[in-house]
Order: sequence, then C-alpha cells, then structure tokens
Amino acid sequence: MRDPIEGVKIRLREAGAVYRGGGTKTRSDWLFPDGEVFEFERKANNPTIDARVATRKLNQVLARRAGQVKEPAPRVNGKALETPMPIPVETEAIPVLDTPASTSMRERWTAALAQAEAYQEKLLADAQVAERRVHMLKAMIPYIDDPTFADTVRSVLPSLEPPPAQPIVVLPPPPPQQIGEHIQVTRDLVFAATHTFDDTFTVNNVVDCMINGREVTREERLRIRSSIASCVVALGERGQLVRDHQGIGRQQSIWKRSTPEIVENVPAS
Repeated sequence: MRDPIEGVKIRLREAGAVYRGGGTKTRSDWLFPDGEVFEFERKANNPTIDARVATRKLNQVLARRAGQVKEPAPRVNGKALETPMPIPVETEAIPVLDTPASTSMRERWTAALAQAEAYQEKLLADAQVAERRVHMLKAMIPYIDDPTFADTVRSVLPSLEPPPAQPIVVLPPPPPQQIGEHIQVTRDLVFAATHTFDDTFTVNNVVDCMINGREVTREERLRIRSSIASCVVALGERGQLVRDHQGIGRQQSIWKRSTPEIVENVPAS
C-alpha cells in the first residue's frame, strides 16, 4: 500500500517543486520555481507527518497558485485588514527605440543604447530640478506667515486670476445752472426765466427769453420749445406756475407765477 505522503510528494514534483532539505523532527521543505516554500510540519515529539493535514494544505496551495482561490487577507485581532486600492500614477511612457535600418546588429544596438542613455539623463536632470524645488518649498515653510517675506513667498507660486473688472459707469454731466452757448433746458432754468416777466407769459415768451437773440436753427428751436413746454407743465403740476388761460388750437396757453398762498395749498408731489 502506497504511503499517503508519497502521493503528496508526487503532486509537489508535478507542480515543479523540488526537495530543499530538512527532514528534521519538526519540518521538511519543498521549493517551488518562483521561490515559494511548502513545509511538511510535524507535531512535537511525533516524527510522523499527518498525511491528511499535508494533503489539505497542498490542495489550498495549488488552488491558490492556479488562481482559483484568492490569498486570504491578513487578520489582526480576528479582523481582516482591508487592502487599500492602489492609486494610479500617471507616468511618462518610455519612448520607443528608433534604431537605424542596418544589417549590423552591433550598430543598431549602439544607437539604441545611446537613445536609452539620453532618455536616462533627461529623467535624472528632471529629478534634480524636482528635488531642488522640494527642498526650496520646505525651507520656506517658516516664512509663510511672516509679512516681511510676503512678496517673496507669493512670487514662488503662480499668481491667482485677477478679479473681474468692475464695469465703469459713466454718469452724464450735471445740467448747467446758467444759460451757456449751448442752450440747455432744465426745470430750474425755465423757472428762473419766468421771473423776468412781471405778469403773464406764454411758452414762446420763455423761449425768446432763453434764446436771448442768438441764432439757432429751426430744429434746435423746436427742441428748445418742446423742452420748455414740458418744464412749464411740470412746474404747473408742482404748483410753482398757474395756468391763467387754456389755449385752444394754435392759441397758446397763458401762464403766470403762483402766489405764495397758492403754493402753500398745493400738495407736494
């Protein structure tokens, strides 16, 4: 009858393992091609190997090596440790060797070696630059919060994007408070012009007063008259002027300045 242990050893040889040695009272080792060691363990004071334990252990090892069973996670205090997911790191792809078309293998090999050395020198130079930058940033850490070195520290990092420019609001110039070369019509100027009349007046009277004999085009006169008429109506609504006679058709309305008593009785707009 075949020894059960011999069956385990045959399966080890079929898997490529070789006997490494041992044969002691406690253990004997078998070595797989990739360096993994399989041990026959013996119990204390018992030189006999338990064939069932060895067979079960070999089944687990061969199944794991075949990829059928995953490696059990290490456990601490009865709890399995979770293996962190590897963080992908983007690396620069190694350039393909561009060897000259030649029948001489030595010539092609020499060109490939020169390209590989040039690429290695580039990586070493980049590594030195990165190392100097790291040392510089570490050395400047104590000065980050020092206002004396604020400009120096700020110049190392890329500048932040400037805040969006606020739109420039151009305000129109205030209206003049006196009649200039260009006749500007405002409510205050129209009200001041009405004080040149002792009694009643019309819009045309105010127009003549504000133009004061200057030469203006027909279009400009129409603009001035339209603005003065609007100001006169507004002053009437505010109670500063009073319509003495309502014009009909081409007949103009007649206005006059209100008396203080009338102004006091007009509600403020």
